[in-house]
Amino acid sequence: MTQHARVPFNYPKLASLREYVLVSPDEVRVEVFRRVGTAFGEVAIHGPEDTGVDLMSVDAAVPLAEIYAGVVAR
Repeated sequence: MTQHARVPFNYPKLASLREYVLVSPDEVRVEVFRRVGTAFGEVAIHGPEDTGVDLMSVDAAVPLAEIYAGVVAR
């Protein structure tokens, strides 16, 4: 999964957007992109070895098990 292949370029242009998340439907992989200055220069990649995802913009932590609850592995 890459930022350029999956995200419409309009979202990163929103000045108020501080963070966005991409969730892979094919594997346990969550990418969190965070704004640093005027660009999304920080990327945190979470996989099966991680327990959860920290979302700093909303001060929340979401367990990977909840993100993938009900998803059937292919």
